[in-house]
Amino acid sequence: MKCFLNYEYTQSGIKLFVVKNSEPVFIEEYIDYSKWSEDKLRYLDDILDNAINNLINKCDKTVFGYKISKSDQLNIKWRAKEIITRIVEENNKNLRDIIKKLDISIKNWYIDNYPSDDVGTTLSSTATFLDLNNLLNSKKGSHVYQLLGGDADSLVRERCFSKLAELIGENYNYIYNKWIDSPNKEDEIINYDY
Repeated sequence: MKCFLNYEYTQSGIKLFVVKNSEPVFIEEYIDYSKWSEDKLRYLDDILDNAINNLINKCDKTVFGYKISKSDQLNIKWRAKEIITRIVEENNKNLRDIIKKLDISIKNWYIDNYPSDDVGTTLSSTATFLDLNNLLNSKKGSHVYQLLGGDADSLVRERCFSKLAELIGENYNYIYNKWIDSPNKEDEIINYDY
């Protein structure tokens, strides 16, 4: 049985998931690049510890046909850090540009664009389009209304999804499919395995 961690570069972050017998199990962790920038070493260590635990659990405690020892875990973690650091370095400018582009307050944008909709004043003061994008990329779409806050309803969500799609140069369905957690075959994915 062959099990390993795989990595996908996405706009604003990196997905880590377990592959078992060449089949992706599912996305386990999402490295939000804006958080990576704040305190990358501690943040990355926490995520990798969790990812390695998931790898061990999903693969019945074996990788490449043998039990994972503590030194194996450290080697996997070291290799993962090396690969993730390389992905970030290769995409640093794109990641920083998308963070800057999406760092817009949803509440302020909504009030400016829909002044007659009183719901705007109830929205979260801290939520940004970067937060929304990262939430969808991390497969946590069920938390969209929590992120938007206040009295957010389906109309607010649709408007925010449309704006996010515009900001990242995609169509509404691309964002909607992420929300309902459907795989989108049009994603351009760069895979890095070891």
